[in-house]
Amino acid sequence: MRTISIFSLALLVASPVFAAQADAVETAPHADAAKEVPQFDAAEKCDQFSQAARHRCLTEMAADSAVTLKQAETKAVQMIDQWFENATFKTLAKSKLKASSTAFATYRQAKCAFADSLRGGAIGSAHEISRLACIADTNAQRALELTYATKDMPPP
Repeated sequence: MRTISIFSLALLVASPVFAAQADAVETAPHADAAKEVPQFDAAEKCDQFSQAARHRCLTEMAADSAVTLKQAETKAVQMIDQWFENATFKTLAKSKLKASSTAFATYRQAKCAFADSLRGGAIGSAHEISRLACIADTNAQRALELTYATKDMPPP
């Protein structure tokens, strides 16, 4: 019984310290992660509009993101062309980029179809709004990935 009392007393004394450590551990990574990871939420950016205007807003965002993605792909090819590396490796990198772009398009279609399916029996243009938001966000993420992948390539 005395062992249980001592253990209970030790827990009571130590619990504020453990609670403070748990709070510090929970809040610190989230605050840092929010600063480092860009947030993609096209739907939220267009939420202020009526349903018709939201559809138009997301249509424009999806189109803009397609242009941004195309520019990122072009820039990645340019970076590979300027890469201080053997032509064989440049050709290999460009062919892998092309293959990954094709796979990405397939992935985006499946991902956005899944996001659309989560709308269930939604009415109006809710399904199309969801799909367009997914396309805009997914394209923006891919463009950022391509930029990060090629930004530190050593020039010739």
